[in-house]
Amino acid sequence: RSPRTPQQRALIVAALLGLAYIGLSLIAAFGVFPSLFIANAVSFARNLMAGTTLGILIPLWGPKTAKLVLGISVALLISFNLVLFVNAHRDPAALPSALHLFWSANGFLLGLLIASTSVLRLPIREESESAAN
Repeated sequence: RSPRTPQQRALIVAALLGLAYIGLSLIAAFGVFPSLFIANAVSFARNLMAGTTLGILIPLWGPKTAKLVLGISVALLISFNLVLFVNAHRDPAALPSALHLFWSANGFLLGLLIASTSVLRLPIREESESAAN
């Protein structure tokens, strides 16, 4: 039986992204990375998968919840990056740990923003196409 409803499709995509998150978590746990950049990139990708999974699942609870989460995520992304930027300039010795935190948090928040925005836009596009026909 093929998935017909948007909710079933969203759950399938969220499950696949969850599996990708688990795979990246295993790579991060058992991997030996030759540089800090590669470790940060894996952390970014892992948190991007987690944020994207949540961004797909949250609109299933309702559009108002998704819009609230979207607004909070935008505010967190902007404020987090400003605070991190200011703290990195105050204490340059803490820059490596700040970069890891930057990659991790931005991956999660960007995944949440991109997925929830695109999922919120889909029903609007479907309604406008059905109204045009």
